[in-house]
Amino acid sequence: MIVYSNRVSDAACFPLLLFSSPATVIPDIASHLPPDTLAGIAYIAPCPFIGPVMLNMGTPFILELLTTLASADDALTQERALDAFADSCFRDPASVDWRLRAFWRGMGAYVGREQRRFVTTRAQDPAALFALASGRAVDAATQRPVPPVPVLLQIGREDAHIFVDRLEAEMRPHFADLEYVVLPGRGHSIHVECEEEVMDRILAFARRVFALPTPSTSIVSRTRIRNSKSNSAVPADSSSLASSSASEDDDEETINDESGKAEVGRASSVSSSMVPSAPTALIRALTSLRNAFGAWLGYR
Repeated sequence: MIVYSNRVSDAACFPLLLFSSPATVIPDIASHLPPDTLAGIAYIAPCPFIGPVMLNMGTPFILELLTTLASADDALTQERALDAFADSCFRDPASVDWRLRAFWRGMGAYVGREQRRFVTTRAQDPAALFALASGRAVDAATQRPVPPVPVLLQIGREDAHIFVDRLEAEMRPHFADLEYVVLPGRGHSIHVECEEEVMDRILAFARRVFALPTPSTSIVSRTRIRNSKSNSAVPADSSSLASSSASEDDDEETINDESGKAEVGRASSVSSSMVPSAPTALIRALTSLRNAFGAWLGYR
């Protein structure tokens, strides 16, 4: 899940790279922050909010597994449940690089039983989210309705955690501007299984929200090309490594569209007293997101 802020006073744009159950943070944002905080929401295989919806859209496999993870007392049962959970995030775990599988499995070890229970059972009211997504929210200052927040949701047809059609049935009545994309043959972690398609669709969605120009190449393709060039040259010492990193940072600060009109300069050239515009901040955020995915998936 990625959240785009619409508020210039909040640095205009900030990405939260989350998916699955962390998507439940959106109802909290809708409940406690002004209705113009969110310019758009991009979900990846989400649990949209905590409550009875989980029993309806969750598969028997994941409901039983979450119960075990939140209640089992013995360490061996917890370990086996975590193994099953990590592998279930991928349609074909054996095809996923072992380092990525180990990374995901290791992250689960840092979440205790009490935290898992809280994440899946805490009280949450989705009313504010429904109002925001349906166009019923009202700006407190102007008393005018706020347009429905645009929403992109991508999910794999073979998701082991979510009944895809049930999730859509739960969301359609409440989300007026919903683009619901089902990817055939993909599992829960579509941003790993088909990252280029998923990231390009997120980028296109963000550009629609902020009315930005369309780039000539894929965001993931550019990352892989840059990673390939970076991996082909091994610096001789730490000083050359620092120089190489600085050079790459310079390159990453600039993204040109097909006509060469969209450009973001070095961050240091912007006065510290200035707040960047939403499009400029969005491009910087997408650049950081591209770098993060490149570092995570570039070795594949």
